[in-house]
Amino acid sequence: MKGAEYEMKNEFEEHDSRLRRYLLGELTSDEQQLIEERLLTDDSYMEQMLIVEEDLIDDYAAGKLSLQQQANYQKLFLASPEGRQKLTISRILKQHLNDFPTETTHQPTFWERVQVGLAQLLSPPVLKAAAAMLVLGFGVFSWWAFLRSDLSTAMTALKNAYSEQRPLEFRMTSFPYARFSPSTPAQSQTVVAKLKAADKAFHNLLDDKQTAESLHELGKYNLAKMNFHEAITILDKGLSLDPDQTPIKIDLAIALIERGKLRLLDAAQAENAQADFDKGRKHLEQAIASSPSSLEAHFNLALLHQTMKSWPDAEKSWKQYLAMDQKSEWSQEAKRYLELSIEAQKQ
Repeated sequence: MKGAEYEMKNEFEEHDSRLRRYLLGELTSDEQQLIEERLLTDDSYMEQMLIVEEDLIDDYAAGKLSLQQQANYQKLFLASPEGRQKLTISRILKQHLNDFPTETTHQPTFWERVQVGLAQLLSPPVLKAAAAMLVLGFGVFSWWAFLRSDLSTAMTALKNAYSEQRPLEFRMTSFPYARFSPSTPAQSQTVVAKLKAADKAFHNLLDDKQTAESLHELGKYNLAKMNFHEAITILDKGLSLDPDQTPIKIDLAIALIERGKLRLLDAAQAENAQADFDKGRKHLEQAIASSPSSLEAHFNLALLHQTMKSWPDAEKSWKQYLAMDQKSEWSQEAKRYLELSIEAQKQ
């Protein structure tokens, strides 16, 4: 390996080392900021970080980290369910791989395999140099492509950020299932990077022409970030542009209910809290009237009754929801809530 190829390999390995230290929390705050700024603008760098993360998980499972690195890893990774799941998978793979006989001959590294393959494919000298350049752009992960600032990619960023745990107990439209916990979970460096990507993607949307669709997505972003008043303002504007949009009504109802819950903490705001709950219920009932099969509207109406401790209404609404959804992960929550509603009426 000579010349440009050697320099490219050294740069690649240097980035690996820096990203490894970043994931272990060994960098200064200024160094972390530089890396995070690059992660927001360089998709290949993010892909490289995800590969380094997988290598780090493997090293921890194999006992190759120092005592201090093990402590850092446990603090930053094992505090989250996602980190624990990845470690479990790594250990299972390692256990199965150990069942196979090993060879003493040199096994080419990932870098060497990719470079040899590209060099053979592109045999002329000029193309061989190009092969070395292509290696840096190669990655097994593609999700960072959502850094483009359009609606669909911005929403992909937001859903990626909350794929492990949803931010609210209520069911936001178009979001896949994720568990809910009232406590704030510890976040790995990867999750933090995903949240910053979502922030950047939605910030870019602020300069775009506002439509009912774009306002809906911006409203959901603020809802997920628990900026309830801002979400209500944006979703109200979106609904004024398209009054028949059932999904906007559902998410607007969630924002109103969540703001109402906060207002209940202040006795002076009790009347305003009740007004928010009433408006939220009205939007959900309208959503069900226009889209009777909307699982999100039925789930949220039942949860509103439960939040208000209207146990007979909650029981009725959960039964209506479960009549339409009996097998999804959402239905498992609904079944638990139904039992809670029935038990509450016995007291």
